[in-house]
Order: sequence, then structure tokens, then C-alpha cells
Amino acid sequence: MQKIFTSPAFLSFAVHFPGRTRYFVLGRGKNAVGIWEGKSNIPSDLRTSDRLLEYCRHHFQSSRFLKFVYFSEKIPLLIPFFKGELKHYLMISWADRRLYFAHCQQLDEGRYSCFLPFLGERKEINAKEDELLSEMEKLFPTEFLKEQQNNSNVKELLEDECQFVARHLQKGESRQKKRLSKKKEKIEKDLEQIREWKSLQQQCFVWQIDPSPLRSLQKLEHRGIIVKFKKEMSEFQKLDKVFIKVKGLKIAESIQENRLRELEKSIENLGDQQLEWGRETLKSLVTKVLWSENFKKENTAVTKSSSIMADYFDLKIGVSTFKIAIGKNAQANDQLRSHWASKNDWWLHLEQGTSAHLFAKQLTGMLDVESLSFLASALAEYSGVKNSGTVAIIYTQVKNLKGVKSQPGKVIFKKEKHVVIKIDLDWCKKTN
Repeated sequence: MQKIFTSPAFLSFAVHFPGRTRYFVLGRGKNAVGIWEGKSNIPSDLRTSDRLLEYCRHHFQSSRFLKFVYFSEKIPLLIPFFKGELKHYLMISWADRRLYFAHCQQLDEGRYSCFLPFLGERKEINAKEDELLSEMEKLFPTEFLKEQQNNSNVKELLEDECQFVARHLQKGESRQKKRLSKKKEKIEKDLEQIREWKSLQQQCFVWQIDPSPLRSLQKLEHRGIIVKFKKEMSEFQKLDKVFIKVKGLKIAESIQENRLRELEKSIENLGDQQLEWGRETLKSLVTKVLWSENFKKENTAVTKSSSIMADYFDLKIGVSTFKIAIGKNAQANDQLRSHWASKNDWWLHLEQGTSAHLFAKQLTGMLDVESLSFLASALAEYSGVKNSGTVAIIYTQVKNLKGVKSQPGKVIFKKEKHVVIKIDLDWCKKTN
């Protein structure tokens, strides 16, 4: 048994016989039920990976295949094979249009270790060969699939799958282009308004000579830019606040221009991004094999730590109190998001580049500018940018986050807000 591949709907085995190689294709369930013989392996454009493929490659690749056997209605496909000197059995069935499989490995004469992922169990059975198969048959679902497999040949089935995947990817590509175009339009619109700081600055120079027009103003509106004043402010304090607003808009202009350049690069490189997106989409289309989540993943090389690598703080500013957690690595970020944070908690991240993930549980009060200043300063220190003076961050609620499969620490977010905060190097003095 040589190369093994999977597509969203099929699992293929290349079996080498003297003088030729034959390709056997198993349906993974739903509309693909049965076994076919093909002339080649699954096309590279359809290949993806999942837990079933990993298991098959680890246990079955390079084994000595014996034959395909129709065993019974409940186990229509039995594949005996040797790996080393020990005999194995792969048992496959389809019930309720789902693929069930079991793998029995000989330990010694009359003793087998049997892995049944659909039950979430590994059993040791002491029996002779014929008794083993009868015992295993009892464990498979009783509602076996009586319908016959699709009579089309495997080439037609794979061509149909290619067309289905292509349609799905085309829709996704169209959505991606539309999303990026909308994002670009929004940034350009924001930039157009932000750049009005130049005319506001010119007006400030006029007010420096005669600030009296500011004396009676409670709110300044200038070409879409709004500055609110407190009642007790003098015209000179109001002018200072307008200059601060101009300074903030200059910084915002630089940030938005960087975002626009990055977005334009993303649009230019959309082809490369679509390739990666296509791989993820293929994985999302894979027909899942019934595999109990109670059973630990077989042969994994990664051992997950039971502890979360994170720092925790309590914060009190005025009437607002928060519990804060900051992940120290990608795995900790995922665990905090999945297990520590609630859907209405807050999540903060640097706007550009890699960053720690900060989660904040708001116990009382509100997330105001002062609280955001503290949280952004903590995030800046943990992200290694505490000496940059100001920091641009994004924040949103945890319910607006979605983890990216197979990419620890990476999230997709929506409804985010962008702010620029002056870093407070003494932020830790406000924590407990």
C-alpha cells in the first residue's frame, strides 16, 4: 500500500501489484458511499488533509496489502494486511450516509488491539481470527446503509467534485474581492475627512491672533471634524484642545495611509491569498468521519499543556473595574479566548503586526478613554512596543472573533474600532 490521499468526498489508496499500480477510492459519506477502482490518484487540486488521512498514512502506508473482502452487510469492506510480521484488519462500513471504520492490530497469537473511533474506545480482544470478526461486527451500527453505491465511475465522480469545489471557490473569491473593495472605500472615505486637519490647522493660526470666536462655543464643527469643549474652558484652552485634535488627526492620517497601502498590496496579491484560502476552504468541505471527541487524537506529536501561559490583573479606574488576562503565546491566546473570556468581554490587539492578545472582563462601569489608555499601555508592553510613545490598537468584543483552524493564535475579527493611544509607562501601578 503506497500513497494515500483525501479530497473532501473521497479517500484514495495506491496499491502496488507486481507489474502495475491500482488505485482504490473510498467514499467518505453523504453522496459518496462505496468503493471504486480508478486509473489514477486523487487530482492534486482536490487534495486536502484531516485526522482520517493522518491516521491512515501512519498505520497503513507501506503495509503489505492482501485483498479486499466483502464480509457482511454490516461490514461490507474488510481489508486484511500485514505491517511487519503482524496482521491487521481495516473494517469499513457506511450507515446513515456516514463512514465508519475500525482498525484491529495483532499483538500476538489470539490477541488484538482494536481502535473504534466512532465509539471513542480502544478494546483489547482475545479471540481467534473468525471470532474477532464476529465480535467486531456486533460493535458496528445496526442501521447499515442498504442503498447501493453510485454507479458512476470514479472519474466522473471526481470531475463532479472538481466542479463543485470550483463553484464554491469562485463564490468565495467574489466575496473576498467585494469585502476588500468595501474596506478600501471606507479607508479612502475616512482619509478624505481626516485630511481636513490641514484647513483646521490654518483656522487655528487665525484664532491664535484673535481667539474670541471660540469664547462662546461649546462644540466646534469644521468640515465633519467635531471638537467638544467643557463649559469652564477659556478660549485659549479651547484653542489648545483644537491643536491637540489636529495633532491626533495627523497621526491618524499616517496610520490610515499605511492601512491603505497594506490593503492595496493584499488586493494585488489576491491570487496568492486565494491559494491559501482555497486550501482552508477544501478542509472546511471535507465530509467528517464519525470520530468521538471523547477519544484522544491518535499519534499526535503535540502535547497540550493543561496550564495557560498568561498574566492576570485586576484594574480599578474610578467606578470601572476589570479583570484582565494577557496571553504569552499563541496557544495561550486561543485558550483565553475559548475558555477564559465570555462573549461580551473585550479583546485588544495592535493594529499592525504581531501582538499579544489582551482580554478584559468589564465588571462595573464602562470602557472609557482612561480605561482604554491603561489597557493599550499594557498591551504595548507585552507586545514589545512600550517605548514608541503612542500605540495604534484595534478592539472589539470576543463574540466578534473567530479562530482560524490550524493557525494557533490567529483570529478573524469584525466590528472592530481603531484608536491611537498615548502610552502610559506607569500603567502597572494601577493594577492589583
